[in-house]
Amino acid sequence: MELWMGFDGKHHNKYQTGGLQHLHAGHIKSEFGPEIFNRYFKFSIVRNPWDKAVSQFRYMAKRDDLREYLGMKPDDSFKKYLELISKKTHVQWEPQVRFLFDDSGNSMVDYIGRFESFAESVGTVTNRIGLQVSKIPHANKSRRSSFQDYYDSESKEIVSALYAEDVKAFGYEDARPSVLNAPRSDSRPNAGSKQQTAVGLLRRLLGITTHA
Repeated sequence: MELWMGFDGKHHNKYQTGGLQHLHAGHIKSEFGPEIFNRYFKFSIVRNPWDKAVSQFRYMAKRDDLREYLGMKPDDSFKKYLELISKKTHVQWEPQVRFLFDDSGNSMVDYIGRFESFAESVGTVTNRIGLQVSKIPHANKSRRSSFQDYYDSESKEIVSALYAEDVKAFGYEDARPSVLNAPRSDSRPNAGSKQQTAVGLLRRLLGITTHA
């Protein structure tokens, strides 16, 4: 089985929404069986939920299909986006713990790195699997201000509630944005451009198909 795309319908594969490259670890174990699953070194990179929410919001500008699925207009605000995803789940904005933990709350992967210390985390992975990588360029870098600029008190608490599992499981309790001013007036998904992500580059280097 190739873990890529594999849509059964417009928005779903046999397990969930999205393409097969976004399967939970539990789905992969079920598909291949525990013997094969346990044979491999498994890792993931997690991200500050408040930063990740902004990144996904900006990404929506490129995805007409996701906006259609969500009922999101091209000029909807960040807070409107948060309101919509709180009502309709999708693998693209699902909590990260659901990809990595089983129903008993145990990690199904061998190593969990952080996007905030990406180079260090990648170094741990490449050392573990014996891959020589001298430099990890940062591609797909968003042209936007700090994720904190998108938040007011209400939106900060919405993300806190939506991703409470991630905050607790991955130690992001102290990463909440500081809300000093009103959100940016240009906090729309199409107010900027993106190139390729560092995680996308890592996929190609390691031959994996995980989602950033």
